[in-house]
Amino acid sequence: MKLITAITLCTLFICAGATVTVAQKARPVPRRTDPEKVGFTRLMRAAERGQVQVVRALVRSGAEVDAKHLAGFTAMMLAANNGHLRVVKILLAAGANPNTSVFTAHAGEVSALTWAVSSGNKEVVDVLLKAGAAVNHQTEYGEQPLMTAAGSGNPEIIKTLLAAGAKVNAKTPNGYTALMTAAGRFELEIVKILIGAGADVNAKTDIGETALSVAGKFGNNDVVAFLKQAGAK
Repeated sequence: MKLITAITLCTLFICAGATVTVAQKARPVPRRTDPEKVGFTRLMRAAERGQVQVVRALVRSGAEVDAKHLAGFTAMMLAANNGHLRVVKILLAAGANPNTSVFTAHAGEVSALTWAVSSGNKEVVDVLLKAGAAVNHQTEYGEQPLMTAAGSGNPEIIKTLLAAGAKVNAKTPNGYTALMTAAGRFELEIVKILIGAGADVNAKTDIGETALSVAGKFGNNDVVAFLKQAGAK
């Protein structure tokens, strides 16, 4: 079984005032021999595995599409995390909430859209956005899908989120932005896209860090050079 992973806050930063750290992933659901003991429904299992016909049959028989696992996960999240586009479409057509979210200790309330973004599945991201998923959903710690995407290495998802209205200069409570995340992850192409969309190259965190200082800290020389060309100081 592929376990769900949750992106921790700001992908690259811990927003409790800490300096830059490496990205971490939380695995809130441990392996269990008996799935029923942790609240998995038949629909959740089928959604996780991408079993389209089983999901369709369960939905037709009245399965609760937004039922939650004991840890808060839903069939939608499992399908989105694993990139099962057809399952996501079936669940949405059956009335599943596109803004379903789950609380994780490291990231707060993470939405199904964020799961899809973190797994790098653009088609699922597209479908969720069209179904009304909140593009600027913000966790208790201030992270938004664009910030998660900024460290994902998927420029097309960045473009999709921006086209859907993602706020390019949104900040966490401590002042971190999507541009800072990309600058710290050697994501030059994403840095270019964000700046082209109006990202503030001189935005500062509460402790004075900028995209330029973050890129320099990690030795991202190409990003440093581009940021300077774009006016970073």
